[in-house]
Amino acid sequence: MSLITIETIEAKQTELGALIQKFKEQSQVKVIKIEGRTIELRPGECYAGAKLDEHGNHLHDVIVLAARSEESYTFDGAQQWAKAAGGDAPSPEECALIKANCPGLITRWTWTNKTHEENASYAWCFTSNGTAGRPKSAEGGALAVRRS
Repeated sequence: MSLITIETIEAKQTELGALIQKFKEQSQVKVIKIEGRTIELRPGECYAGAKLDEHGNHLHDVIVLAARSEESYTFDGAQQWAKAAGGDAPSPEECALIKANCPGLITRWTWTNKTHEENASYAWCFTSNGTAGRPKSAEGGALAVRRS
């Protein structure tokens, strides 16, 4: 059995204090107030921004959920994953907000929630260059958002 010293105890106490502080920080709900609106972010969520209509009127705020997946999904699989995570897949416009305001969350092409207008076997995905149509059977990334 090794000897326990005050230095060993103090080192463990410092380590424990740092863990407690990290836990407290990740458990706090962040609050954003914008023009009379209050947006609460749960731990791990990212505020992507406000979706506006063609006249600049506020429609809703877009929040990326904390759930992350490194797996690849077909279009239908991405929609199901987003629902299982507690949200919805983002629209193409919401993906643009996410790319602009939540750096690092879109690192590969990612499915949106929108089927291609002219070909139902295709859907819109978001790439580093914007939106593109892909066959729904292709496998890409998935995100989950909530709207408030």
